[in-house]
Amino acid sequence: MSTVCKLFISYVLGAANENTTVFTYADGKSHSDYHNESYVPRFLDEVEQSKIDEALKVCNVTENNECVFDYVFTEKAEIAMQTSSKTRETAQSKREIGMLYVLL
Repeated sequence: MSTVCKLFISYVLGAANENTTVFTYADGKSHSDYHNESYVPRFLDEVEQSKIDEALKVCNVTENNECVFDYVFTEKAEIAMQTSSKTRETAQSKREIGMLYVLL
């Protein structure tokens, strides 16, 4: 079990419950309707390095964890490339917003 997975599990064990949740729910719903304690996400640090190396080639970058993650867990280059594209678009938008903020 990876360190990241251990951190996730310790977070889940200390996460909100029926008594500590800060959310309000529609009639007939409760915390347990929206919380799945059995869910454990997948983590890149538990994947064989060869799979990550393959994803890095597909993604053609080393700084796009989102693309790498999507390729590793879907094994679909088209999904990974869409993620990569959206990541670049988001970064560009952030830069543009930052420039506008400086101008104001």
